[in-house]
Amino acid sequence: MKTYKNALFFIFVSGFFFLWIACGKKVAKNEFSIEGTITNAEPNAKINIYDPTEDKNDPIASAEIKEGKFVLQGNVPVKGFYLIGLSKTNAALVILGGEKFKATATASDIKNTIEFTESVENKAYKQLNSILLEYENKLKPLYQEVNQAAQGMDMTGMPITEERRKEIQMSVQKRIDQLSQERETRLKEFTKENEVLASIVAKLYINPNYDKNNPEHQKYKNASAFYAAHFLDDIPFDNPSVAYIPEFGYKMRGFIELYGTYTEQIKQTLDNALKKAASPKVKEAILRPSIAVSETINEELFFHLAEVYQKEFPSSKLITTLKERVAKLSHFKVGANIPEIELPNAQNQKIKLSSLKGKYVLVDFWASWCSPCRAENPNVKRLYQQYKNKGFEVLGVSIDQKREDWLKAVKEDEITWLQVLDQNSAVAQQFNVRAIPMTFLIDKNGVIIAKNLRGERLEEKLAELMK
Repeated sequence: MKTYKNALFFIFVSGFFFLWIACGKKVAKNEFSIEGTITNAEPNAKINIYDPTEDKNDPIASAEIKEGKFVLQGNVPVKGFYLIGLSKTNAALVILGGEKFKATATASDIKNTIEFTESVENKAYKQLNSILLEYENKLKPLYQEVNQAAQGMDMTGMPITEERRKEIQMSVQKRIDQLSQERETRLKEFTKENEVLASIVAKLYINPNYDKNNPEHQKYKNASAFYAAHFLDDIPFDNPSVAYIPEFGYKMRGFIELYGTYTEQIKQTLDNALKKAASPKVKEAILRPSIAVSETINEELFFHLAEVYQKEFPSSKLITTLKERVAKLSHFKVGANIPEIELPNAQNQKIKLSSLKGKYVLVDFWASWCSPCRAENPNVKRLYQQYKNKGFEVLGVSIDQKREDWLKAVKEDEITWLQVLDQNSAVAQQFNVRAIPMTFLIDKNGVIIAKNLRGERLEEKLAELMK
């Protein structure tokens, strides 16, 4: 099953304001001064600036709004992204630098109404956002079409044949690749033409290109192994502003989600990034999303990164929680005996996981509303048909709250393997399932031999076991 790597990085988050102000009267480095007007503000209301990298988000600056006017002054750690708003729940993203400028907004909707004085940087971000939005509008329906096909349906929801599914996926993927290449070309041109902070953001959307004919690239097992080693090559970790860019967190999460199973390459890539990091905040920006995602993808990587984090930040308030997560996950690591599962099937008969002893079993936590789960079902179906008579079984554990939704999905996806319902998610919580799909592959004695195998990786592992 092909991974559509570009999907994670083309989405434009319209609620963010990518504004780097560079006009008006200069003030001291890292200081800022904002004179603003807000309409419809409540009496005694305050407007605040928050540092998005701080846990508590205590204001770096705060000012009273008097007769609809305010003056916000203070210092920012580095040039980057900050939050501005009347409260933490009603905030708009803004970038502040060592400049003096003006702002206007409506109190009831700061996020969508705030405006700043025009500037070179502001214009650059508008240009960048225009490029991203243009390709979002072009690519989004294509991703929807290819994902529908992966679930055995066309865009109207009608069933399609396997031949038609392959035809759609090949055709649509070709268009996706063409548009993605066009987009990257535009972004590369943008970075050459603009020496502004927006250029760093643009680089986060540009991925290295794998060339199977390149001798250097041939050193890797496949394209995914190459990306695991080189996906972050162009990120300026030595620039402290990286920690203050929201897209950097998305890039790190997507990196681990796509290539986190290539343990050694990922470890090396992250270790190199940490060595280049300009500040502790950049290191945290690298580690936190990587730890959060790796917990459900690659436990070896998770344990490694948790250890690195504890060494780098021994006084962090997150250490206690992290140690608790490590301890809990250790009970379900590869090599441990899987706990018993006893849940009802469609006929309300209790099914025990232990009753499948003597077979290799894929325990698959999923739900009807989970698109990635549904997209993977055709692959599981194919492998189940191929190996069910060779000692392979699948136990699907649905966490649907509504029984009828579960049964409908089972019928629509033509699932023939064992299915049980974990209606209150008690078993999922016991198994530390924090995201789905989540799978455990166990051997004939109930020992966990792999986790989160899907697509090609599941196919490769089963082929190895069923020799």
